[in-house]
Amino acid sequence: MEQNSEPSILIIGAGIFGTSTAYHLSLEYKDPSRITILDRTPSPPEPAASNDINKIIRADYSSPFYCDLAYEALDAWATWPELKDFYYRTGWVMLDEEGSDLAERIRKVFRDRNHDPTEDVKLSELNQRWKGILEGTETKGFKDAYWNPEAGWCDAAAATSALMRAAMGRGVNYAVGEVAQFHLNDTRVDGVELSNKRHLSADKILVSTGAWTSSLLSPLEDRLNIAETDRIEQQASAAGVAVAHYRMSDAEMVQLSEMPVVVYGGNGEVIPPPKQNRLLKFTNSNTFTNTITTKSGHRISVPLEQDQHIVSSRLKRETEQTMVDRVMPTFARGKEAAVLASLLGRADSNTGLVA
Repeated sequence: MEQNSEPSILIIGAGIFGTSTAYHLSLEYKDPSRITILDRTPSPPEPAASNDINKIIRADYSSPFYCDLAYEALDAWATWPELKDFYYRTGWVMLDEEGSDLAERIRKVFRDRNHDPTEDVKLSELNQRWKGILEGTETKGFKDAYWNPEAGWCDAAAATSALMRAAMGRGVNYAVGEVAQFHLNDTRVDGVELSNKRHLSADKILVSTGAWTSSLLSPLEDRLNIAETDRIEQQASAAGVAVAHYRMSDAEMVQLSEMPVVVYGGNGEVIPPPKQNRLLKFTNSNTFTNTITTKSGHRISVPLEQDQHIVSSRLKRETEQTMVDRVMPTFARGKEAAVLASLLGRADSNTGLVA
């Protein structure tokens, strides 16, 4: 009998990075059952950044590499049966702050590709252009805005779950468990031991754990005597942002039916409310980091262990005030916001590594 030459693969982390990797590998493998994805909870994993009511889908990047990559993704969102039902092409409007050249750098990338879908929008025209949605939006401190009809948003949790189901339908295995430690042989990492003492082994181990990457790899780095400058914390760190949800009435949902994604400079962005939950979401762009000292004396960033609905009063107040006083007062003022912490893996700008 011919031996299978395809390496077995264990993917740790079933957020969108791990799920997408498992799915794409399943398209290439003759025997997708040699692929296993592991997470602490069933898909979509509860604490993952991708387990969210929505995320922005756009090609508006100042990096040509990410712009090209995003256009590949946009095509998939619009055409793949597994994804297209969760994608909403609403466009986005980005307000450009005084003293910032970000919008110009983004639009230059489009021009250099010989495909520029953007158009200028005067600040004085914002409210009329979007039929009162931006009434009361504070434009002091901004110089102009631009509109890109190609951007939009997705139902992140549903899309992640659907893509995982598609991968499993092709034969990918899904295991639930928490990694206690990596297993080392004489030459490499060849598996993991779970907290219940179960062992999983594979020819290749792929770590796709987002904000938990440093805390997961730090004990292994200790065992391998990895120098501080080469540790994963120097390449990617755990960060969090505060997110405020405002529930819209039926009448407000009608008003917001043609709402684009609104990018309020470097302060944050607002995503239109999905019909199924009617939650208008504002993400405060100011990030926070929780840093601890490990037993071996290394400083690493880790997610907070507390409930994500527990947000500091200062950050909660800042997030609500920005939305109510400046971004979309018409739809936020007088409403009680549900403010929670959302996790992300932040890449080092020099390495380009995304956890």
